[in-house]
Amino acid sequence: MNATAKRRARANPASAAQNNEALQQMVRLSIARAEDELRRLVATRCDDPEWSDVDVNVDLAMELALSHVRRMKGVTFDGHSAFQEQWFLAAAAVSLGRQAFSRPTSFYGRQLQGVEAMFEQAVEFVEYAAHSPTGVAAPS
Repeated sequence: MNATAKRRARANPASAAQNNEALQQMVRLSIARAEDELRRLVATRCDDPEWSDVDVNVDLAMELALSHVRRMKGVTFDGHSAFQEQWFLAAAAVSLGRQAFSRPTSFYGRQLQGVEAMFEQAVEFVEYAAHSPTGVAAPS
């Protein structure tokens, strides 16, 4: 939390509570979305008739990311920095998988690119929710 945000939180505790609620809502939404996208990605791989054992590490990286995201579901993060630290671990597995995948123009490859983009965008939404003015925070 930057110095300006800390001053605002001390000056208006209700505003800080609203921002924390907005942060937690965005965290839950991001985690649910990531879990859904990763489950679909794994299902796509299982249905891919052209899948090659060359890409087994990509498959394992997606399973690792999915497992990590599922562990995040039970955590209440005390700020966007704590969330980012864990989020980037799952995002790194997705990114490395995309870079290593042998068929980037296939349906799976394009879907993998989309999942990577979702991870990049979701972390920005969480940061915005953490620092949003009270008029922009999620409704109760």
